[in-house]
Amino acid sequence: MTASTTDILLKQSGAPEQLLPTRRAFPVAASTSIPSGCIVGLNASGNAGNAEGATFTNVVGVCERAVDNSLGGVAAKQVTTIRAVFAGFAQTGTTIDKTKIGSKVYAADNQTLTLTSTSNAFAGYVDDIKDGVPYYSIAVHVQGS
Repeated sequence: MTASTTDILLKQSGAPEQLLPTRRAFPVAASTSIPSGCIVGLNASGNAGNAEGATFTNVVGVCERAVDNSLGGVAAKQVTTIRAVFAGFAQTGTTIDKTKIGSKVYAADNQTLTLTSTSNAFAGYVDDIKDGVPYYSIAVHVQGS
């Protein structure tokens, strides 16, 4: 799958009072645009970008609102991320079904999750399967898990 350059509408699991979303803001890397609904990672300098396995490997959540820092320098803009349970991401590799609940998932790019760790960024866990649709807890984990 190719990384998204457009906003993604995701479905969040649970009633509002049952959710445990956590919002945090991070400085955005230079020359970077992050569409809403996409997975966000931090680079080695702690600046945010579209999650993938080479540069933005420390997944911190899902982008709440699109941020365009394509013409800006480091930290010219901030991105707000949400750590919670979501559905709506593309999948690649092994089919993610109810036998995979509790399994680690990795970001292949800002909109694609996989069970394969090689060359991908740890993003969270398979939380549930509802009507055949996988729900993922994104960045709702202990650091370094």
